[in-house]
Amino acid sequence: MAFLTYRFIIIHMGNTRISKNFTLVIKYASEKIQIKKKHDFKKVYTQGKTIVGRLVVIYYKRSDHTKIGFSVSKKVGNAVVRNKVKRILREICRNNIELFSSDYNFIFIARPKIKGFSYQQVEKEIIGKLRKVES
Repeated sequence: MAFLTYRFIIIHMGNTRISKNFTLVIKYASEKIQIKKKHDFKKVYTQGKTIVGRLVVIYYKRSDHTKIGFSVSKKVGNAVVRNKVKRILREICRNNIELFSSDYNFIFIARPKIKGFSYQQVEKEIIGKLRKVES
């Protein structure tokens, strides 16, 4: 969830100005399409196909609508590093949502090597691997 504060200026008749600050809670659309349940992960692992890369392993399974899951093990690093990797993966998926076929579930598993690579390098690999899903 993200919290954004907006400042609105309301102009009434004459020169009177009333301004109000308030916080707006926004849920990202990506939260609605995330796989979070253990049985959903298990279904994709057992019944899906795999694409193995240097930095990520992608599991995918045909489904009626797209859902995306992320898994980063403790082998990648401490909690700070794991969360940074998950943020990078989520951002890559959000920015390239058009590459996801509308009828697959995806799970991205980060490999330990990923922590030494930049956002652009990880994005390049994921985009390359996602193109294999369509063919």
